[in-house]
Amino acid sequence: MSLLSFVRTSAASLPAAHRLMRALPALVAMAFTCLLPLHPASAATGIDWTAGSAAAANSWRGVTYGNGLFVAVSSSATDQVMTSPNGITWTSQASAADNDWNSVTYGNGLFVAVADTGADNRVMTSPNGITWTPRTSAANNIWLSVTYGKGRFVAVGLSGATMYSGTDCGDGLAYTVNQWRQLALPCVPSASPADVAGVLGNSPTANLASANLGTTWSVYGRNATNSGNTSLFTSSTLANGAGYWLKSSAAPVNGTLNVAGAAATITTGLTGCQALSGCVVLSVNTTAAGTRMLGNPFGYDVAWSQVRIRVGGSAGTIYTPSEAATAGYLSNQIWIWNGSSYDTWDDTVTPGNLKYSQGFFIRVLAGGVGQTIDLLVPAASSTIVTSLPQRLMDQMASASRAVAEALVGMLVSPAYAQEVPKGWRVKLKVENPEQTMKAQAVLGQFPGAATGRDAADLVAMAPFSGPYLTLVFPQSKWGTNNGDYATDFRAFNRKPGQWTFEVRADTAGQQVVLRWEGDPAILKRSVLIDKISGKRIKPATSNSYVLTLNTPTRQLTWKYLGKR
Repeated sequence: MSLLSFVRTSAASLPAAHRLMRALPALVAMAFTCLLPLHPASAATGIDWTAGSAAAANSWRGVTYGNGLFVAVSSSATDQVMTSPNGITWTSQASAADNDWNSVTYGNGLFVAVADTGADNRVMTSPNGITWTPRTSAANNIWLSVTYGKGRFVAVGLSGATMYSGTDCGDGLAYTVNQWRQLALPCVPSASPADVAGVLGNSPTANLASANLGTTWSVYGRNATNSGNTSLFTSSTLANGAGYWLKSSAAPVNGTLNVAGAAATITTGLTGCQALSGCVVLSVNTTAAGTRMLGNPFGYDVAWSQVRIRVGGSAGTIYTPSEAATAGYLSNQIWIWNGSSYDTWDDTVTPGNLKYSQGFFIRVLAGGVGQTIDLLVPAASSTIVTSLPQRLMDQMASASRAVAEALVGMLVSPAYAQEVPKGWRVKLKVENPEQTMKAQAVLGQFPGAATGRDAADLVAMAPFSGPYLTLVFPQSKWGTNNGDYATDFRAFNRKPGQWTFEVRADTAGQQVVLRWEGDPAILKRSVLIDKISGKRIKPATSNSYVLTLNTPTRQLTWKYLGKR
C-alpha cells in the first residue's frame, strides 16, 4: 500500500475521537484565522503567546512542523498553504487544488493535508511543503484531521469516516546509486524462501535484478559472531531485525528498496518494554567486545531513548542505554551510515532514532562479554526532534517536563515526547552538494559535562568506505580516551571556550559548504576561524561558509566569547 493511496476503514470504536475531530476545524480556525504563531522569544512554554502576521488573511485551520519547516493550510482563498522556517515569518504557497484544507501533518519525509471539498482530490502531499501534488482520497468524505504514526498516515472525518495510507513494511527506502547503505528489513518478508533473490532481487516487479548480484549490486551480512562482514548470495536468508550492507550501481525499481511482508513479531507483557503494544526482542552477540550491527525491525522510526537493554535473560535487569553504558555492558551510542559518514546518537544529550529500513551499530563493552543481552525495541513510532529552532529548544529546557513534552507533542505529534536537555549547543553540518555527501557534529555546554571526556561526548566511528566526508573533533589530550568525537560538550557555565574540529574527505579538491544551527544569542557571541586561510566568519550574520579542501583535511575553530 503506497502512502499516496488511502483505504477507508470504520471508526465505530472511536466515538469520542470522532466528536472531537468534528469540532476541531472550528476550534483551529478561531486560533489561526489571524494566526497566533509560536514565538520562540516569548512563548516557548506554549502558555504565553505573541500575535504574528500570516502570509494572507485566510481561515487557517491546520499547522504542523517537519523537516525544519512550519506548514499551515487554510480553507479559503487561492494560496492555501503558507510556510515558515521559524513560525514568525510566513510565505504563501500554492496548494494542489482550491479545496477546503482542514489539517496537515508530517511523517516519513512527507507533508500530507486533507480537505472536506474537492472531486477525488481531497488529499495532497509534498516533500518540502512548497510543491504539492493532489492525491485521491479513499472517498469524497468531509476529512477533518490527519496524523502520522507507526508507518501510517491516518485521517478522520464526519459520520465515522476514517482512512489510512501505508503498510506494515512502510513505503520503501529511497536509494542513491553507488552508495553503501546499512539496510534492515522493516517487516517479516513474505517471500518464500526469504532469501536475497526473493526479498531484494525481484526486479522488474521491485528492487534489483537477482541475476546481477555480484556485478551491479552486492549485499553483505554479518558473520556468525556479528563482528565482521560476509558476502551474501542469492540463496542467503535475510531476517527481520538483522543489519546488512548494500551497494548498487543500478537504481532499484522506482528508486526505492521495498520489502513485502507482515509486521514484525511482537511480544507483549515484557518487563521494561516501553510500549503497551509490546516489543520486538533483538539478541546481541556478546562473544567479544566490539561493534555489532542490528536492524530496526519496524516500518517506522523508533526513538533510541525508548529502547531498553535487558541483561540476564527473560528475568534479567532492565537498563536504559545510558544506564547500560554506566554498568559497563553496552555503549549508549548508535551509529548509522548516511552514505558518506556515520551519524551518531545517544539516548540523553544527543538523542536520535533507529531509522526506518536501516541497520545500526551498537558496541558491546568489556563488562558485557559473555552476558545475555537483548534490546527491547518498542512497537510504537517515535520521532526525536533534532531540528527545532535552537532558541525554542533552549527555552523549552527551562520549562517543566510536562509542559516541554506537551509542546513537542503539539509540534510534531511523536508517540513519545522527551525533555530537551538544558545548556546550549551548535550543530555543525558540512555537505558536498555535487556528490550528495554530508556529515554533522555538535558542540556546546551542558550541565554535568567536563573539559575532558564525559558521557555527553560521543565517539565518532571511522568511515566505512569511500567516498566519504566527515566532520569530527580530534582529541589528543584525553589520554586513554584520545580519538575522534562527533560531539564535544563542556561544562555549562557560559564562559569563553573554543572547539577545534576537522572536515575530512577521502580526496582533496572538493568544494564543500559548512553550515551551522544554534541559538542566535550564542551565534552572536561566536566566531568561526579557518586555520588555513585565517578567515574569520561571524556566524550570526552568515549561516554558511564555502571552502575548497586543498588537502583531505581542513581544520577550523569555533570560538565562543562567553556571556557578557
